[in-house]
Amino acid sequence: LCNKLRLFVKQKYDMKKYLFLLIAVITTIGVSAQTFSYAGINYEIKNGVAYVAEGKYSGDITVQPMVYYGTTPYVVTGINEGAFKILGRVTSVSLPSSIIDIGEDAFYYCGNLKSLDAPACISISSGAFIDCYALSSVSLPNCETLGAFAFYGCGPSFPSSISLPKVKEIGGMTFKYTSLETIYIPECLEISNEDGSYHMGYNTNIGSGPFPSGTMKVIYAPKCYSIGYGAFYGCSLESLVLDFSNISHISNGAFTYTNLSYISLPNCTAVGS
Repeated sequence: LCNKLRLFVKQKYDMKKYLFLLIAVITTIGVSAQTFSYAGINYEIKNGVAYVAEGKYSGDITVQPMVYYGTTPYVVTGINEGAFKILGRVTSVSLPSSIIDIGEDAFYYCGNLKSLDAPACISISSGAFIDCYALSSVSLPNCETLGAFAFYGCGPSFPSSISLPKVKEIGGMTFKYTSLETIYIPECLEISNEDGSYHMGYNTNIGSGPFPSGTMKVIYAPKCYSIGYGAFYGCSLESLVLDFSNISHISNGAFTYTNLSYISLPNCTAVGS
């Protein structure tokens, strides 16, 4: 009787063990099924849409607007966090009109990336293009949000002039250590004092100190009404043209360590120290 009992218990134990292993295998299969390769690029399925995932990429990258996993089509809407991180052989990236989001550190330290074309991208997360020091062409006609440090350290190859016609929010340090001289941001309302934080809150604004020291000359922001603390800290503003016709307030330290010689602010009512 004891032997039969032991055998019964062992059988129950073995059944539970096998059942557990079976569940683990099924779960693993389910998870792995969410990541796949299509036309040489890896993708991950999130909430029914595809995101470009990490891979060993090189050369000129063209992302398709729609990919297939088996016979199921998925629209490609974003680039995963770190998807192209430290891939020195990537030279250009062309994104379809379906891409609206580029994740944090997506192209971090892609030292040979020369051009970025993202015609429909709305959001670029923090650090997305840090130290892409060969980047010389940037097209972001529909971008509304640039995270902090987005183009930090892109160096002398970075375009001297950039137009962001729909941008509403620019994080701190965004263009530090680039060769940017002129920026057009017609929809921006406020240059704030967030000192390089990764999120500037819910108001339309530019983070404190987003511009490069020594090169910045022209900023076109006709809807801007407030300049926050340290906004132009360290910028070379000898020939800066401010088209800020609506500005009503300038906070402390907005022009610290600049050589500003002329400024026209006809509607300004408050200036800090």
